[in-house]
Amino acid sequence: MQKLRYAFRDAMRLLARQWGMTVFTLLTSFCVFMIVGATWLFVANLSSIFVSLEEGVSVQAYLKPGANLAVARTRIEHMPSVSHINVVSKVEALERLRSRLGDQAEAITLVGDNPLPESIEIYATNSSAVPSIVAKLQTMSEIDDVVYAGDLVKRLARIAKFLKDLKYAMIIMALVASSLILFNTIRLTAYSHVSEINMMLRVGATGGYVVAPFAISGAILGFVSTIIASILLSVSYLNLVNVLKEFMPFFAFVDSYHLVLDLSWKLIVGGTIVSLIASLFAVSDFVRRANKRQ
Repeated sequence: MQKLRYAFRDAMRLLARQWGMTVFTLLTSFCVFMIVGATWLFVANLSSIFVSLEEGVSVQAYLKPGANLAVARTRIEHMPSVSHINVVSKVEALERLRSRLGDQAEAITLVGDNPLPESIEIYATNSSAVPSIVAKLQTMSEIDDVVYAGDLVKRLARIAKFLKDLKYAMIIMALVASSLILFNTIRLTAYSHVSEINMMLRVGATGGYVVAPFAISGAILGFVSTIIASILLSVSYLNLVNVLKEFMPFFAFVDSYHLVLDLSWKLIVGGTIVSLIASLFAVSDFVRRANKRQ
């Protein structure tokens, strides 16, 4: 415990003594974690927009004349990957047709009785499940015809797979880039104390004793920079989303406080750990090289 107290004291001295390098490291860490957080928010909104597109894809199942609607509805509701369904009566189908025709809706009166069949709109949990749902619908005796956007569903399924891979790739690249930047920044900080480190090693200080203050100071800077980045990201993101929703209301942007809170604690905890690990590796490598030269 006493060694840890000394290491923490030396870490605070390092931060105060080289305040210029401290500010530089803090700003660098802040920029890095802003990029990581912005990447996270971008990926979250990209996923939300695509999920809304997937949920909007429906399968239209038209019933045969005299078919038992209750039986068909129950069977469809129990199908795997069915999110929800919507029963469209003959009257509702006619009203929809009239709204689509607009000024030409009067032409419907020439047909006489309502010729439109009852139908069921089926919404899948994801676009990749649509083909299997269609195949099952086509085997049902109550169903007369099944209509869905086959090419669109296939494209959405391919885009879903691509976005899933892209999401993880972007986050991994952001984390790797941030680790490398922090590693080199903290190594530069250690280099500014080269004479002090060499002196400590000459008088018999262990590598752990030399590394500990730098590791703690790196973790402190990471902690402070992630708090600042989290606050700035949360405020600017929520304001930006409100503006974007006014100009593009058809996109499903995520404006939940839970998203920014989830991002904030993950950024703070993860950023502090990444800064600590980067500091350990950077200074340990520097100390190892210094020992070889002696």
